[in-house]
Amino acid sequence: MVQEQDDGLSLSLRNSLPVGWLAVAACMGGRGLDSPPSGPVLPELRLVTTASFPLAITERVTGGLWFDSTRVLYWAPSGTWLLDISRGARQAVCQRPLTGVSGGGPIGGVVHLFDTASHSIVKVRSPGDCRWTATPATAYGSHSAAIAPTAHGWLSVIGGGVETVRLTLRPNELTDREPRTVDIPLQMAGTSDLPWLFLTPTASGAFLGSRRWPFAWVLFDHLARPIVRSNIGSTMLVPELQKTRDSSGGAPNWHALPPLDLERGFLRVLVNIRNDERILQVFDPAGRLVRSRLLNGAIGFFAVDRVQRRLLGLRFAGGPELVVYSGRWSHPRNVHAEVRK
Repeated sequence: MVQEQDDGLSLSLRNSLPVGWLAVAACMGGRGLDSPPSGPVLPELRLVTTASFPLAITERVTGGLWFDSTRVLYWAPSGTWLLDISRGARQAVCQRPLTGVSGGGPIGGVVHLFDTASHSIVKVRSPGDCRWTATPATAYGSHSAAIAPTAHGWLSVIGGGVETVRLTLRPNELTDREPRTVDIPLQMAGTSDLPWLFLTPTASGAFLGSRRWPFAWVLFDHLARPIVRSNIGSTMLVPELQKTRDSSGGAPNWHALPPLDLERGFLRVLVNIRNDERILQVFDPAGRLVRSRLLNGAIGFFAVDRVQRRLLGLRFAGGPELVVYSGRWSHPRNVHAEVRK
């Protein structure tokens, strides 16, 4: 485990990502992504690495969440683990192997996971205390990778078209109440994008979005009512994406990670699947893309603790690492993104 550290570098985000301060300045100018602000200035998001934990080179972490204030629960094809970030010690979450987790989150103070390998909902009260509830193989549709718990039930993708995704909201605890079907407006390239959709829980509900171009997303509440939609028009203008558009107008080299709700805005990472390039994007509370910066460094974020203002991320710096970042919003002195101490 590496505790809080700073490597003393002061670099633009267009250079290698160091371990120290990451500042993403975001302005609400309407004249382009890099133009001077013409309206109110959004706060600057500053992140600092507070701890990092090396992972095995073969360990492909696909998701995770904050289990409590000192422990992180994360999953990979090799298993599902609970990591104590204060001691750097980890243990298997359940005595029974749990290798197919595709989503999870807290419901009523208890972490619930969905295991695609056994089509089961797994309640995790403490390490080793796991309660498995089998579900019908068809209960959550054919796209079970896109599933998320909310306060009112489990959401899953069951179909859709070019401009609409159909979800089912299935009550918790598999009660006798009938599942409810809802349609969420979301622009996709086509129905072939359905396997590329993601559903991730948030404090207010869940994110639904596509990992592929045009990278649209929508935030909706626990009852599947849309709250915020991304403005995909501004995403299409990002220079790095423009350079790699194919003949159909898409950007096949880039995939989107699910955004994170930071309360005063949203943070998203686009991943170049052919190299270590990343595009770090900040959206304002209305879903408008207000800052986009290119990184040459393998990094991503997958969980947020809004109470203690921390992020969980993955970084590859000579080897894979699970990283804890602390963050805060501050008013910037300028509107340039930078990495600094």
